[in-house]
Amino acid sequence: MKVDTVAFRVVDLGFAEGALTREIIGSDRDRDLFGHSAPFTGGRANQLGLKLCPPDLAPHLRLQYNDQPRGERLYVAMKPITASDGGAAYFRSCEHF
Repeated sequence: MKVDTVAFRVVDLGFAEGALTREIIGSDRDRDLFGHSAPFTGGRANQLGLKLCPPDLAPHLRLQYNDQPRGERLYVAMKPITASDGGAAYFRSCEHF
């Protein structure tokens, strides 16, 4: 599958002082204009016409980004993955070591 990606800084999305994840990508509690469930549609990304990435994009991106500067971190906007205990599972950000 081919995926086109874009890179934004949080400030580029209109958040000069930083933002919570739900402000950027929305949350699983988002609703549409009629009150129906519409997960992950309430964030700025959706307002800009952006879509969330598939969860397997991050490892592929890291493997292809051979010249990533040391210390640079990339965060991939995607729906959270639930851990076996029901809590959120987190991946380490794509960081060059």
